[in-house]
Amino acid sequence: MKIWRREAKKIERTGSWILLYGRRKTGKTFIIKNFIKYDSYFYVRRDGVSLSERTLPRRIERAEDMIQMVGEMLKADKTVVIDEFQHLPPSLLEELSTYHPHGKLILSGSSMRVVNEIFSANSPLLGMLSEIRVGLISPGDLFRDLNLQPERSINYGAYIRDPWTIPMFSFSGDFLKDLWSVIEHSKNAIPALIGEIFSEEEKRQSRIYDTILRLIGAGAWSSKEVAHILYLRGIIERDDSRLIASYLRSLKEMDLIEEIPLFGMKKRVFYRVKSPVMETFYYLADRHNIEEREVSFGEIKENLRKMANLAVERLVADAMAELYGGNREYSLDPEIDFIITEGRKRKVIAVGEVKWGANGRKGARTLMEKTAHMNVERIVFSKRGESLKGVKSITPKTLIEEFKRGTTPQA
Repeated sequence: MKIWRREAKKIERTGSWILLYGRRKTGKTFIIKNFIKYDSYFYVRRDGVSLSERTLPRRIERAEDMIQMVGEMLKADKTVVIDEFQHLPPSLLEELSTYHPHGKLILSGSSMRVVNEIFSANSPLLGMLSEIRVGLISPGDLFRDLNLQPERSINYGAYIRDPWTIPMFSFSGDFLKDLWSVIEHSKNAIPALIGEIFSEEEKRQSRIYDTILRLIGAGAWSSKEVAHILYLRGIIERDDSRLIASYLRSLKEMDLIEEIPLFGMKKRVFYRVKSPVMETFYYLADRHNIEEREVSFGEIKENLRKMANLAVERLVADAMAELYGGNREYSLDPEIDFIITEGRKRKVIAVGEVKWGANGRKGARTLMEKTAHMNVERIVFSKRGESLKGVKSITPKTLIEEFKRGTTPQA
């Protein structure tokens, strides 16, 4: 399965040097090798050895020699990729900067430390790189290339937005069993996705990062709640959310968690693990201890279904925000699955409920009641679709068709 990514267009349109970054396994290398035209590609190993494609020699023992080769190609106006460039010593990044603005250089990496260093005041590459971040696959890219039956496109699409999962799904039979197979066989891989994004100093504080990530994955959505649990466990010295603000900020920068604005609350946000498969894993680890023991499908089935429905809710909310060109928000009081706003003043343009496996008509009536005071467009997403005056009904089929056509759904 090959899903085109809009980041490829950004790379092609950017004539200058580029920094392509994001956490591990988001598809950076896949994008480069499948959708980008380049003359040479270098992969830098942890030990400093570089492996090349389209250039001889195929193996370069000294990083200094690789940089010299790259420099000559850039001076010849070539397009060169250096993948996992964070394994290069800082002195060689400084040498690399001397070839700017010749050619087109694409640096790809997953280390937050290196990204921060590149944009620091002392970086030799400061001002030379256009940054392009690679995260989850957007709903638009997903639905335009995913050729499954509509309902299965929604179920699988909620998880394969994290592209490393694509080869692990069978896309046949029972979806929940297929999802459980992926999670069951990724007990080590999912926690390891954090990889090299921590600096050496942060590794010494990895217990805090790991615990925060697990707590948010298990359902602790507010910084206050997370801080309280950390305090009770003796991980932080005071029950004070300010003590974890920097950790939450770093996890967000690393694309491991996201902040969803809470409607009507200027400074409050709803925290979630960014990757749906990681969120599902941490939730099941908390409820069923799946990392430490063998667990049957029957035992986890209902909680797995709950998390799969939440993943669908998130996918649909993101999809609607993309279609309407707005931002996604969430409401706790009243509880509304998604609110689409636009502009700095956060003007509401649409509100919606996702009823996946539930009564869509009842959801439409409930939404009408919750938003009777609001003069906005109302949307209910369900499998069958329900007709109710004042509510736009969206089904898996119509949602996917709208993305393929590139237009906004009509009532």
